[in-house]
Amino acid sequence: MDLRAATEQLFDAPLDAFVEVRTRLAAELAREGKKEDSRALKQLRRPTTSAWVTNRVVRRDRGAVEAFLLASDQLRDSQGTMRDGGGSRAAYQSAAEAFRRATTVLTEAARQALLAAGREAERTLVERVVSNVRSAALVTARRAELLTGQLIADLDAGEAALLGLLGGTLEAGAAGAVLPGRREEKPAVPVIEEKARDGRAEREEEGRRAHEAAERARREEHARRLEVAREEEASAGQSAASAATALAEARAVHDAASDTLRQAEATVVEARHAAQATEARRRELERDATRADAEARRTTERREDLQRDLRKEGA
Repeated sequence: MDLRAATEQLFDAPLDAFVEVRTRLAAELAREGKKEDSRALKQLRRPTTSAWVTNRVVRRDRGAVEAFLLASDQLRDSQGTMRDGGGSRAAYQSAAEAFRRATTVLTEAARQALLAAGREAERTLVERVVSNVRSAALVTARRAELLTGQLIADLDAGEAALLGLLGGTLEAGAAGAVLPGRREEKPAVPVIEEKARDGRAEREEEGRRAHEAAERARREEHARRLEVAREEEASAGQSAASAATALAEARAVHDAASDTLRQAEATVVEARHAAQATEARRRELERDATRADAEARRTTERREDLQRDLRKEGA
């Protein structure tokens, strides 16, 4: 297993198991001698809930994501053509309707992803998934990031993209998606005229839209950062709990080893005492044996003396 395969497994895991799976895979890489890959995997942060759901949709219902991206491209092209003086209102309306349908399908895919994961299909989360895919539709770099299925946090297309050619049309299309508690509405179709009759009103409208888009982007970024902070706090709590468990286990092992060492030391002391007693007993027995041997020699000498005396008397 390499870093790429481990990363795929990690981002395919349930959100609640992210930290546990990351720890397991990093340990497996380390056991295989891939220390750099292990360290790199450990540095991957736990995704926010909305980023994780977005990854889930990309991995489980990629067709809905790609259909949305294609519809947004076609809608943007159609609008650009009309603003350049070409195309037709009918073609634009057809593209807008296709985009609305793609948004509805993507919205339902997000809801189903949440339900399949055992979570409530919260409207805020569903809208964030759609917002992430919309951001990817506006910025090429974001699109590539989205399609990896490995988002850590929500995507931000940037204010410039939100205020660009596609403008409020994507917002109108997303607003037309069928969400819980929302009525299905037809997408708003911008009025494109060859010449503006009222330049001041048009500039004021554009300024209002720019302000609303900027404010919306600011709110989304604030919400994203708050969600990231909450997820990181939860991840840190889980890591702290795991560390506390590991510390308790290490202490238990240390205590058991200390008990074993103390028992071994006591056994060594007893063995030393036994050896010393045995040595003393051996020396005592050696002394007894020496005395017995000396006594035996003396007895032998006395017997020989008596035998000589008897032989003399008999002579």
